Amino acid sequence: MECYSFTLSSTHAGDSGLGLGYVSGSLDSVLPTHQPCIIVALRQAVTLELCGEFGEIEQQIEVPAFASFCLHAPQGFALPTMRVRCRGPFLLIRASVVTWRVLSDLLQQAKSQAGFYPGSAPVHRALARFLLRHVNAARRAPRYLLELRDLKEFAALSALQNAHYSEMLDRCPGRSIGQRMQVLRRLFSIQQVILLSNQRTAVSDLAILAHFSRAYFMSTYHEVFQTTAHAQMLERRLQRAHKLLCEQHLSVAEVTLAAGFEDRSNFSRSYQRRFGMPPSRAKIASKRAA
Repeated sequence: MECYSFTLSSTHAGDSGLGLGYVSGSLDSVLPTHQPCIIVALRQAVTLELCGEFGEIEQQIEVPAFASFCLHAPQGFALPTMRVRCRGPFLLIRASVVTWRVLSDLLQQAKSQAGFYPGSAPVHRALARFLLRHVNAARRAPRYLLELRDLKEFAALSALQNAHYSEMLDRCPGRSIGQRMQVLRRLFSIQQVILLSNQRTAVSDLAILAHFSRAYFMSTYHEVFQTTAHAQMLERRLQRAHKLLCEQHLSVAEVTLAAGFEDRSNFSRSYQRRFGMPPSRAKIASKRAA
């Protein structure tokens, strides 16, 4: 396994700035989720695994070849442990919060309608070539530093990403492209909390994380994603409950609490509406299948 890395010069950012790692070969590694990071799959797909409190695999995210996955949780909110499984080379980009803001500012100055939004998207070939060029330079230099002009080029190439988000961007409120981009990034960060976190979070708390009022957050989220935050949270919790019932063989009472439901009868009704059978019957069916 090979691994190379470089960082943005500390004179341009308060800490380690932008770090990029190139990994060739098989890897099973745990990634921190408290700072923004981007996975860029190269010739082969990369599998990301989010692990729950019981050590089980909560969710698998497949990043296809020449695609990227961006993870960016709101500040102060921790996502589950994430493992990377791959059998080919991939790039790992980790940015400090300071550098992430610099990138966002550069994208807004360029009046770009796209960038690295949290979530998965195809990676532009020009961006992949830029990253590999600097990785090759890092192989030859023990301490390789990116200059600010490199960060500007990185931001310009990042602007070629995620053009398919333009419809969502058009539905965001804001007078300028920069304002709409800021709203969309905040909403995508909150959506990652909903889809990837095991914690039960009130809508009012999500609004605070997004720095929106509750009413503004609910209406904007629904307008942009064409669904409500509450509906996505409920679906995520029910999927987790189903996985725990069928794979961990926990009792219905344990699953009720683990999935964030306070009332067992409410959980049973919601589960039956979603899966067509009560959780007790689903548990029996999974045991028979095993």
